[in-house]
Amino acid sequence: HVGVQEKGCRLVWVLSEDKEVQEIVGRHGGIMAVVGAMYHNRRAWELQGLGVTALCSLARFPDNRNLLGRIGAVGAVVSAMKLFPDDRVMQVQGSLAICYLSCDPMNVLLIHDAGGVPVVVASMHRHEADRDVQESCCWALCNLADTPESQELIMMAGGVLEVVRAMGQHPKDLGVQEQGCGVLMNSGCNNTAHQEYIQQIGGVRAVIAAMG
Repeated sequence: HVGVQEKGCRLVWVLSEDKEVQEIVGRHGGIMAVVGAMYHNRRAWELQGLGVTALCSLARFPDNRNLLGRIGAVGAVVSAMKLFPDDRVMQVQGSLAICYLSCDPMNVLLIHDAGGVPVVVASMHRHEADRDVQESCCWALCNLADTPESQELIMMAGGVLEVVRAMGQHPKDLGVQEQGCGVLMNSGCNNTAHQEYIQQIGGVRAVIAAMG
């Protein structure tokens, strides 16, 4: 029943704030239950929001990230972000979940396969005036841009351009500026073509403005 699963996802989210209790939840299958509920109720808006928030909270802890990847959490998060693109909370929590999950190399490949990079970039484009969405997406792209494969995907999806735009639109937001600089730094690392593109779209000016 959807109502029962919604309350279950909410409980896992609340309990996940405590590391010791979270381990008990995990041992009894609570993490898998959240992912399963999300896959079986893809169109249930409230359940998806609670599920994404619970997975984001769980993914903050390094010990959970590999397990989350293995049981399908990446696909569940990306799917929710695709299905509910106008829900700003879903986009913030989903982007942060991708950020945390991408700290595990295996999950980076899963994010690629699920189409996570273009989903994050699309969220930035759709919510360009929302500082929280922009910051959380910059966090995700900054982490992902740490590998050459991700750098290419971010470039192809228009992510670098969206980051430069976000830095220009939110000049006083420290999170957007800091993580935006991180995306540009990682995207241009050891890649002359990317460096030239970043310069062409105003990335250097954006970084200098952030420093000032």
